[in-house]
Amino acid sequence: MITIAKKKKSKFTGALVLIIFLLCLGIGLSLVFIFATQPASRPDEVIAEFASINLDNLLDELLELDLDENYPESPEDIIRLFNRTFWFLYNWDRDDIYTLSLVLDVQRGLYSQALLDLNPFTQQLANLVFSLEQLYDLNLELVGISQTPPVPDRFNPHDRLAISTVRYSSNGQNFRYDFHMFKHPQTQRWEIGLWVEN
Repeated sequence: MITIAKKKKSKFTGALVLIIFLLCLGIGLSLVFIFATQPASRPDEVIAEFASINLDNLLDELLELDLDENYPESPEDIIRLFNRTFWFLYNWDRDDIYTLSLVLDVQRGLYSQALLDLNPFTQQLANLVFSLEQLYDLNLELVGISQTPPVPDRFNPHDRLAISTVRYSSNGQNFRYDFHMFKHPQTQRWEIGLWVEN
C-alpha cells in the first residue's frame, strides 16, 4: 500500500499572513487618523475672510481677468477663483441681471466643454436667479466658503482629482460640494467637469 504524506501547513506561512494583515490594518488606521486630524479651515476664520471682501473691488478684479491669458495654474487656484465668483453671485444685487451675467460668464470659463454643454448659459442664469430669490424669501445669505486640498483619482491620479468645498449659510447650515476636475488633453489645463452636492 502506498501512503501519500500530507503536507503540514507551515506555521511560518500563517504567521506571515497575520503579520501582513496587521501591517495593512495599521497603515489603514494611520491614514484614517491622518486625514481625520488634518487641520481644516475654522468656520469663523472662513466667514471673517469672506466678510472682508469688498464686492466692488472683487467685481473689478473678475471683469479685468482674461482667462485666455491668465488661466489659474493649479486646481486649488481654479476652485478658489470659482468660490470667489460664487461668493459674488450670491451676495450681489439679485436684480442686477447684467452684472450677474458678466460674472457668471467668468465662472463658466473654468468649466470643461462637456459641462458647458450640459448647462446652457441662459438656463444657468435662470437657475441662479431662482436660487437668489429662494434665499431672499428665506432671509438667508452665504457667509463663507472653505475648500480642502485636492484628492487625486486612484485610477487616473495625473488627469483627474476632486476638491471638496463647504459653503456656510447665515442660519448655521453647511453645504458640501465635491468638484471633480479633469486635465484637458490638449491644453493641459485643469477644468471643472462636474460637481456633486453631499
